[in-house]
This record gives sequence, structure tokens and C-alpha cells, in this order.
Amino acid sequence: MTTTTSSSNEKGRLLHLYRFILRRYLGVAILYFLLQLLFFPLQYVLTAANTLQKIARGGTNAEFTAFVGSGQIYNIVSQPVMWAMAVGAALFPLLQMSYLHQKKSVDLYHALPIRREQLLLVNFAASVTLVFSPLLVNFLLVLIAGLSFGLSCFSLAGLFYELIIMSASVLGVLSVCYFTAMLAGTVFEHLLYTGGLLAGLPLTLYAAYYQMLLLLYGFRDIRGLHRGTVLLSPATLGLYSALFPDNRLSSRPLLSGSERILLAAALIWILLAAILLFLSTRLYRRRKSELAGQSGAHNGLALFLKMLGALLGGICLSMLLCSVSNLESLFISIPSALAGGTITVCLIECILARGFKTLKKSLPLMAAGALLPALFVLIIGTGGLGYESRIPNLSNIKSITLTDYRDRYGFARYDLSQMRADFAASDAASLRQRSLCYRQELIFQQPESIRQIRQLHEAVLEQREKEDTGERASLSLCYRLKNGRTLTRCYDSLPETAALLCDQLNALEETKQQMHPLFTLGPADIREITLMNRLMAGITPVSLSQSDTERLMQALRDDMLEEPCEEMVNPEVIGYIVLTPQYNSRAWTRENLRRADFILPAGETGFSDCYVALTPRYTRTLSLLGQLGYGSFTEIDFSCFESAYLRLESFYGSSLLLSGPEDFEQATYRERNYDVLFYRSSYDTEIKNPADIRTLAEKIRYNPAQSALLLPYTPEEQELFEQWNAPVSLHLMLVSKNGDNLMTEFYIRPCDVPQSILAQLRERFSHIWSEELFDFMLEKFQDKNLPLRSSSSVQAMAAEEPYIRVRF
Repeated sequence: MTTTTSSSNEKGRLLHLYRFILRRYLGVAILYFLLQLLFFPLQYVLTAANTLQKIARGGTNAEFTAFVGSGQIYNIVSQPVMWAMAVGAALFPLLQMSYLHQKKSVDLYHALPIRREQLLLVNFAASVTLVFSPLLVNFLLVLIAGLSFGLSCFSLAGLFYELIIMSASVLGVLSVCYFTAMLAGTVFEHLLYTGGLLAGLPLTLYAAYYQMLLLLYGFRDIRGLHRGTVLLSPATLGLYSALFPDNRLSSRPLLSGSERILLAAALIWILLAAILLFLSTRLYRRRKSELAGQSGAHNGLALFLKMLGALLGGICLSMLLCSVSNLESLFISIPSALAGGTITVCLIECILARGFKTLKKSLPLMAAGALLPALFVLIIGTGGLGYESRIPNLSNIKSITLTDYRDRYGFARYDLSQMRADFAASDAASLRQRSLCYRQELIFQQPESIRQIRQLHEAVLEQREKEDTGERASLSLCYRLKNGRTLTRCYDSLPETAALLCDQLNALEETKQQMHPLFTLGPADIREITLMNRLMAGITPVSLSQSDTERLMQALRDDMLEEPCEEMVNPEVIGYIVLTPQYNSRAWTRENLRRADFILPAGETGFSDCYVALTPRYTRTLSLLGQLGYGSFTEIDFSCFESAYLRLESFYGSSLLLSGPEDFEQATYRERNYDVLFYRSSYDTEIKNPADIRTLAEKIRYNPAQSALLLPYTPEEQELFEQWNAPVSLHLMLVSKNGDNLMTEFYIRPCDVPQSILAQLRERFSHIWSEELFDFMLEKFQDKNLPLRSSSSVQAMAAEEPYIRVRF
């Protein structure tokens, strides 16, 4: 150590010490460099060369799926390895500051004619040099390789962006490691404190978030706040882009979406690194040399990590036991949280004290560690201090937004504004990354709509304890209040009564106007109009002027707005009118989207299909069609059917979902006839008798609510149906002789099926359904008094016996 005192001036002493540290750990730095060289520049060169070979064989520059990250400089191997190397930078301060935790070394270092703050800063500067020198050299090599290969996916700005994020992570890890060195008494404690501070906070908060998902009814992190857990530590910064990729087009400007969030977090961690380094110098000035080698040091950091570990251990054990027992009861979660917290605190105490000698003194701490996770689980399990039951007052609600709501037609809505922005930022090299952007929000502002949705929310909470929840309906809503605040709740499965109320939202004017393309499209957007009878076996092309098309569309709008929910639940469908848009579902294929000459239509919203199920209530539409000479389209020729196929299966879905002519074009609808091959090879009962076909065709229903088999639920029956989780439905498909129908599945009530056909159905399913089960089902099939789901009599239905869902 004489080299550090050979100079009489302070600057010379610091420079000599800095050089000494570099020479001492040069070998570790070289190994650090070689590992990065192997898993970063070399990986980029090999991947880029492979890509160029594919291009030479006739590929395109769009084939860059092997590259990941904002700068497209990593592959699937190099990205995780490089971020592991960033965390591995903690090795240098762990080695350099080990003298602080050894009694023989600490006195020697503190006897040097250098102030403690200077000693710490010199070590930090040496660590930065030893870590960043290999890092910068390897990034420079990738930069040269990227410019040399000339791949269009390579982004110079993206490379510097990745370097900034990596640098912030490294600086954060180094500063945390130097901070914990000031509070630890041994090298082992230094390692434990560093790991606990870097990983403990994000892990604990994510475990708490997941526990809230399990126990807190209605809680869902729609805004993605759980993503912030990985930003709470510099060691997990690199996971953000891997876990929550932005799927950014190569030509789109940086700092869009998650990239902006990650960059802001990186800059914050650079600032925090400076703050932690400053605190470390202050702590070093007050640190007693006698602390070196002493294990089980009691300080604020140790206490914080013990409580953090107790919370994490208690939550994890609670979730584990609830998962194993398949129960989410407080009688299991609270005792397991108590046990998990106690065990974790005891374990940490024994590790720090290197034995059990301090357990007796730590009993109050162990009690606090046990109560902390138990209290958290108790609060979450009992409603989160009113979180579950909180519903805004009707007078305070400005609007309500439903997310991912599906109406009776189930049309997909596309966000043309977002797709247009993606197209504007893309080029020929990134066509393969073009994709559909869906619109999922449905906004309600009318007082009656708000009142009805709030009533639905109340029914969800009231019926939660009274009814078993199913999987046939979900609800995600966001209240926007007049004071500017929001309240968000999400329910994956609704009780039966609430699910029927959810179906009633289809009858709201705002639902129809936002969900059906009829209220968005104009006459110029329609390419063709087709009429069909109720079995979709009669195809009638319609030829109208643009003015008559507008009259027809207006008549449809007026009739649809007056259609009550009762008729939407049990519709007497007499036919369909199909309005094929210029951009229908066949245009929204990914192959078309990737074409350079593909042009998006005007407006903000696009739709996949557009048809309307006509009932006798559509008086304006039917009258106008009669005036235009198309009044006979509802007639059915039952002799045109060649065969029918009947399939028995479990089904759980929206009770209002219609089976209509989706994906329809007059010129191409016969292409779907290949579906018959699938039906003939599946477990279906084929029907050839014309009389039976007509009987079935006349009894067709239009949604699963009218055909699902609902059974009393008793312990004896549960044993029969334990392998199924949904009501049973009968699906019917009619096939015409000339193949001019769409072969759409309909539903039919079991009691409407002839006995001879039911016997065939039993024979077909005998190898997958037990005899006892099928006999029980056949007995119930003949019960014509089984109640149907009816949203018009929700209260009566709720009180009915034996109306209850079954688990098949």
C-alpha cells in the first residue's frame, strides 16, 4: 500500500489509490468483458449474418423477428444475459468494500491519509470504470456491426436508448451496494442487504398485488400500475421491456408507450444513485470501525428488510395454501399468513445472528412480523376497507365506461385512428408487424343508462353471496365522477341475476349506437345488400340506389332503437338483412394489412361484419322492403335441405348472442362449405329423413339461452357432472342440396328433438359420456317445463326452483 502515500499532495494520493484498485480488479473486469463479448456483440453478428443469408435466398428485410428490444440489437439470448450482467456489477463493490467488514483490513485503510468520503468516492469511481469500460466497448462493437450489416431494423437512436437504460441500471445497482456496505457488519450481511433491497421491494409489492387479485372482489389493475413494481429496483429495470413489450415498429419514433415510462424511471434512478451515494458518504463518516466483523447488526435497514420479508413470506404462504386447498377462505389465509410471517422473520433473524441466540430477544419483532401479513390479508379479505362495496352516488356520476363489452351481435370494432397512426409510421420493411387495433370502450352518459348500469353493479355485489358465479358473463366498468375522479371495478364472472341484467344493457340506445356498425356506416360505405330467410338458406340480392339505401338504413336504425330487451332475449327471427361494407371482415386479414397499397377507410371506427336479425317488430324495414319489391324473402323451401347434423356439447356464453350470417359476401359465401367435412368427422348425429329435418328446422332457436339444459343441482347429481363446467346445448347445422347456405350453427331445445334422434345422439356419445349420465340427461330432455333464461322476469327467475346452474 505504499503507492498511495508516495505523493505528498492529496490529488496524487487519490490518483494512486484509484490506479491501485483498477490493477487489483483488472482480471475480474476482463472476465466481465469477455462474458459480454460472447453474449452480446457475437450474438448480434451471428444473428445478423443469418438474417442476411435469409434475405439472399429471397427473403425480405421484414424478417427481423430474431431481434428484440427498442434498438433491435438484442436477440432472445443476449437480452436477459446483458441485464444479468448489469445486476452482476454489484460484484465489484462487494469485493472492493470487503475491507469494511474485516477487522484486520479496516484499521489499515482508515489509517491512510485520506478522508473516508474520499476513500468511498475513489472506490465508486473505480467501480464505474471497471464496469462501464467493458460495457461501452461492447456497445461500440455492436454499433460498428449494426452499421456494417446495414439491416433496416437497426436503430442508432434505439442503441443509445438501450445504453441509457443499461447505464441507469448499473449506476443504481452500484449505489445501492455502496449504501448497504455502510450498514452491514459482515460481507455476508452486505450481500444479504443488497439482495434484499434490490429484489425485496418489487417482489413484495407484486405478491401483494397478486393477493389482491385473489381476495379483493372487483379489483383489477386496468391501468397497469402493477408494471411499476419492476421499476422500483434498478436490478429489475431490464425486465420491464421484456415483460411488457411495446411491439414498436422499427421506424416509429422512440419514447412511445412503455419506452417513455422506462426512460423516465431510468433518469429517476440516476438521480437516486447520486442521492444514495451522498447518503453513503455521510454514513461512512459516522460508521464505527468496531462494527467490522460483527454479525446481526441492528439498524433501520435490517428492521425494514425483516418486515419486508415477513410480509412477502406471509403473503406467499397464504396464496400457496389457498391454491393447494382450492379455497380462498380467511380461515386458511389468515393463519397461513401468520405462520408465513413468523417463519420468515425467524429465518432472517437466525441467518443474521448466525444461530438461535437472539430469538428470545426478537419475540416482539417476530410478533410484529406475523401480524403484518395477517393484517394485510384480513383487510383485503374483508373488503379492503370498503373497496368492494363502494359504489358512487347516482348524482355524482358523470359517465360510465364499459371495457370489452360484447353485444348480442358480437361484431369486432377496430380503432382506425390508431391503425392509421401505425401505418403512417411504418414502411415496407415493417409490414409484417402491422396488426389490428381493437376498440373496447363503450361510454354511457345518458341518465337512464347510468342508472341501469349502477343497478347492475349493485346486483353484482348483492348476489355475490347468494349465487355461485359462472363464466358466462364478465363486467369491467369505470365510473367517471363529476369531481374528476374515477372508480374502476372488474368482475370476471357474474352471478346469474347480475348476468341477466348485464344482458339488458343491449337494449340501451347508447349500446346500439356504439356497438352496431349500422349507426356508423353511411350509404357510400355499403358495397352490397343481401336478404336471407331465418334459416339463411334463401339468398336474395338487393339492388338499390344510394337514396333508397339511405332510407333502408334509417328504417333499420329506427326499428332497432325500438327493439325491447324481451324480444332480444327470445327473438322471433323471420330473416336477416346483410349490409356488406366496403371494408368487411375479409378485408381485415393480416395479409391484406401487410400490403403496401392497403388503404384504411375514413372515420375512427371499423367493423368486421354488419347484419341485422329481423323480427315482426321491424315494421318500417319490412314495409319499405315490400315497397321496393323484396317482400317475399322470408319464405322457406324446406325441401332444399339435404341433411342436418346435431351436436351435443357444453356451452357457456352470452344469453343474447345471435347466430347470424357473419363474414358474408355473395361472391364467396359458398367457400365455407368445407366446414361440412369437419362436422361429418366429429361426434355428430347425421339426419337424412326430410320429415325430421323439417321438424328440427321449424323448432330452431337463436341463442343458447333458449336451448341450454338447466338442471337441479344436488350432491347426487354433482357426481354425474363433475367433469363439465357449463350447461349443455344442442347445436344444429342444416346443409342444403346445392350448398347455397352458410352452414351456421343454430340451437334447438332438447324437448323439441324426436325420440329416435335422441337415441342416435346417445349412441354417438356413449364412448365419452357414461350411461348413467346420459340416462339422467334424457330424462330431463323430456321436461318441457324447464324454465328458460328470461331477462324480462329476473326477480321471478331468481326465486324459481329448480332454476339453478349446473356444473357439468
